Amino acid sequence: RQFPGVNIFEASVLNSGLPDNSQDYIFVHDLLGHLAPDAMEVAIAEIMRIVRREAWIHCYNVADIACHEVIPFELYHRNRLSIRQFQRSLERTGASVDVISLSDMLERKFGYIPEYTASCGSFIARKGSR
Repeated sequence: RQFPGVNIFEASVLNSGLPDNSQDYIFVHDLLGHLAPDAMEVAIAEIMRIVRREAWIHCYNVADIACHEVIPFELYHRNRLSIRQFQRSLERTGASVDVISLSDMLERKFGYIPEYTASCGSFIARKGSR
């Protein structure tokens, strides 16, 4: 009721039920690092299937490492994601990908890096840009 004209709904990132290319933009924040590796690949495919233009995917724990470090924790995961491996997963869907290091951007713009941003990164996956 607060946002007339805005369609807010609940769906699974693994199978949203939405039509192909039905969303202009998708913003995902701190979700994919909590999934098992197979589920993360399914989620990436689902996000890129339904997005028409760009998906902005922010991850709280990324690093310049060869492969994801899979860390199960109770009922979910606290994975450390490989920037290159995550980028390749997005590129396999046909997207062109820009990687943004949050700490690098904050240092460049403001000369300051808050401690909690040291391992944060965002991936902007553009569809049809290849």
